[in-house]
Amino acid sequence: MSHVVVNRLSHTFTSRKEKLEVLDELSFEVFPTEVVTILGPSGCGKSTLLRCLAGLLVPSEGTIEIDGQSPDILRQKKELGFGFQEPSLMDWRTVEDNISLPAELGIQDGALSELKLRIDDMLNLIRMTNFRRHYPPQLSAGMKHRTALARALILEPKILLLDEPLAGLDLLTRRELMGQITTLLERQKCTTVIVTHSVEEAVFWGDRVILLTHRPASIVQIIEHHGQRPRKLAYAESMEFHHLVDRCSDLILGLSKSNHE
Repeated sequence: MSHVVVNRLSHTFTSRKEKLEVLDELSFEVFPTEVVTILGPSGCGKSTLLRCLAGLLVPSEGTIEIDGQSPDILRQKKELGFGFQEPSLMDWRTVEDNISLPAELGIQDGALSELKLRIDDMLNLIRMTNFRRHYPPQLSAGMKHRTALARALILEPKILLLDEPLAGLDLLTRRELMGQITTLLERQKCTTVIVTHSVEEAVFWGDRVILLTHRPASIVQIIEHHGQRPRKLAYAESMEFHHLVDRCSDLILGLSKSNHE
């Protein structure tokens, strides 16, 4: 499992007319098998940070090392899984064919049977075995998100990066998938970074919660979460959970207040 080291990471988007400073000297680590959530005000640069971690965006300053290597190398070796805000499924491919997509390029004949077993196992894990031959337009929003998550995990990556994995879902669906994602992460045991704007999701999933300021984002605080894993949905009713949610919420409200003063 992967160890991530981020050192003094900054990023500025530059156009002919202006410069937009987004990230400001972020430094943190993510340890093997740890789940770290990134929480902060809307538009503060959370998704930009995740794209830097994935090697999809080259930061203006600072370094990112994953097991001593650049993110590009892990992505090329198919050891990095990335889940976008939108499921981005291909409508002309079935559920199982969407899940298998990352594994198909360059696969050898001898590995096809192993891939099929992994797909069967993943479909069972996300509770979609009966929908394996359905197409995305036939699926609910929650099913699409589960399919996209399975696609990100099918190669059993060493590191998983998720950008707002429950974006746009209704409350009941979010709550159900919040628990299912926890189950998947416990099963896969990969190092995970999740960006979310939901305090509840950040606290429920994270071993640590990294709280960012408004743009340009810097780290306000890294909150340790010692709640026992795996966490069941009932944990969201506990005093410990609500205490951490209130603590994070107070910090975010404090940021909003100071930003408007």
